[in-house]
Amino acid sequence: MILHVINGKTALDLSRRGANDSILFIEDGVYCQVEGPSYVLQADLEARGLTATSNQSVVDYDGFVGLCCQHAKVISW
Repeated sequence: MILHVINGKTALDLSRRGANDSILFIEDGVYCQVEGPSYVLQADLEARGLTATSNQSVVDYDGFVGLCCQHAKVISW
């Protein structure tokens, strides 16, 4: 299981991610959209005046740490 942490507005091909992988959007990454469920950092959404989409789960910093602990690897993009 890999946690993909997306921190910028970039075009990434995450179509090959594993079935158990997760995506967390932070910083300017909160502007990105992907198909399927993902996570988004609450503080960064609020700082940009955005709201989560229907397929995004909002997490705080404790939730961010929890996601890191739940996954075998964490990759930042």
